[in-house]
Amino acid sequence: MNLIFALKSFVGQKRKLLFPLTVVCLCINAPLTAKRIERMISVDVIEERINGKIFSSRIEINNGSLKETWSIDGNPVDHDDYTKTRKEETIKEFDLEEHSNYKKRLEIYEFKQEQRIAATKKLIKSLIIDIEKVITQFKDHNITSYIRYSADTIPSEIEFLALSMQKLDQARHLATTDNKEFSCDEGDKMIATLEDYPAKLQKLFQQTVKYAIDQCTDSRQLKKLLDIVM
Repeated sequence: MNLIFALKSFVGQKRKLLFPLTVVCLCINAPLTAKRIERMISVDVIEERINGKIFSSRIEINNGSLKETWSIDGNPVDHDDYTKTRKEETIKEFDLEEHSNYKKRLEIYEFKQEQRIAATKKLIKSLIIDIEKVITQFKDHNITSYIRYSADTIPSEIEFLALSMQKLDQARHLATTDNKEFSCDEGDKMIATLEDYPAKLQKLFQQTVKYAIDQCTDSRQLKKLLDIVM
């Protein structure tokens, strides 16, 4: 008796498909020239790895008689257990993948949030420095009595004092708030409140210096004013 084995590989299976195999056995009980087939055996085996477990299904067709068996990690099981366990492990694997993807998304979000907080705090601190620098110039050159408030700079003394005494204190407190308690929305509001003041204060300072030079008659004060514009 001669035995011929034909092996056929499957293409395009799912990525978890470990071992697709079809075996066809032809049992011939005569010389090859007679071509008389006594028995045909066909075997299909599919193995999949799902959530770390190996699921194997085997179909054997022997002269038209079909026999199907199932196993998990090499242990024989019936069809119901095979189907149930396969479904459960597929769901577990999906949940693990989803959890992994969620963790990655969370890490990206936390990184962006951390950098947004850092940038917002740094900008607030920078605005505080710029504002304080100009306010200090008024005091250092003793020209606060010459300030002429206007709509295109600082409209009133009340706003000037509120800025130097109240708003800057609020900004300092916000800029030193712990990241866990820091609100980016509050930070954005503070930036919107402060961002125009450096330019407005600088313009107010220039207008004040000009007015002081026009009005001042004291030589010592005029010399100090001259130092500003030199």
